[in-house]
Amino acid sequence: STGGNHPEQDLKLDNKMKKKKKVKSDSKSLSLDPKKAKIFRVPSTGSCKRTRLNNCGEVCHCFAGKQYCCRQRKSWNDLSSGEKRGYVETVLAVATGRAGRGPQDRFRRLLKIHEIYWRSAIHDRTQFFPWHRAYLLEMENLLRQVGGCSLTIPYWDWTINPDRWWTHDIFNWFGANRGSYPQCVPNGYFATSLTGFTTLQNQCLVRQWSYQFSPATYHRIQNILRSPFDRFEDDLRFEHGVPHYIVGGEGDGLFFTDRAAEDPLFFPHHSNVEYQFYQRQVRVLRKKWREFWGRRKTLRLEGMPRYRMKHVINPFKIGPEEVCVEYVESKDGRYQEYLARTGNSRSAGSLEECSGLGNFPAPIFEKFRAPLQEEERFLHERSYSC
Repeated sequence: STGGNHPEQDLKLDNKMKKKKKVKSDSKSLSLDPKKAKIFRVPSTGSCKRTRLNNCGEVCHCFAGKQYCCRQRKSWNDLSSGEKRGYVETVLAVATGRAGRGPQDRFRRLLKIHEIYWRSAIHDRTQFFPWHRAYLLEMENLLRQVGGCSLTIPYWDWTINPDRWWTHDIFNWFGANRGSYPQCVPNGYFATSLTGFTTLQNQCLVRQWSYQFSPATYHRIQNILRSPFDRFEDDLRFEHGVPHYIVGGEGDGLFFTDRAAEDPLFFPHHSNVEYQFYQRQVRVLRKKWREFWGRRKTLRLEGMPRYRMKHVINPFKIGPEEVCVEYVESKDGRYQEYLARTGNSRSAGSLEECSGLGNFPAPIFEKFRAPLQEEERFLHERSYSC
């Protein structure tokens, strides 16, 4: 009955209905994918009740009553000034030994691994994406031991004003080149004259910029992400080589050689490569991890014996420790593309730029990808669709 005749029964009924509503709303808000709330049910009982941030700035998701915390990698332009300073100062402290001999030795060994295996399988179709995914994680783990658990390797978004890529804010911190000839970086945190940073050969950081070519536009990257896997893999690996060339040049610049990892810009650059691969797996393919190398799960990665292919297929379970990594989407590249197409800035998405990239000289690029004989077809039969 209703009314004031049975207030205790009414109170119990109200509490029961509120409890049901609360459980229902919790189960929807706690699912990893809101569109699949009916599939990913999360109980409202226990310590894991909702998505939250932990003390390391990681996003902790609830799944099947358990908590999974994921590191957040952001675009360089989306970091605060304090976060940018924290990252470059941590890299500098590890590289120069100010953080201790142990971190410096491990840092140098990691850089040497890339040089040793540069002409091996790490740049071919089998291992390029998985190897660099593991390599990024190893470097990030090292930097977090010094800079704290909130530190992650940001990504250099090439699609931000690509026709004037040298104006990107990242060069204010990592150093610029004042000319198109090889020279020591004169500014930023990795200028030897300012901070004492040196390469493994105790030399200054040298770059040789080339203004002939431009990185991929946002629209170009979106086309690549939706291509069949073989085309996606070929095209993205090619686009990854363009920044290597335009920053490192053909001379003594490290960024276009087997010693590219000695340039601190290497890791934000490859973090962006990993970001594109992450987008391919998570957003385009809806978490279908086994697209290419699932059948090679037991294959060991070159130079990193503790990693097998099965450890790097899922971006939410990287390495034997199953580290979860998420990328935070940057809106800057999409906005720059909009400005270019509406005539409010220089045409970053013009057909001329695409044809320029399409005519990227094969002999020059072969210097970077010499071991990749299997892809000569790709170099000579390239077509772009901006």
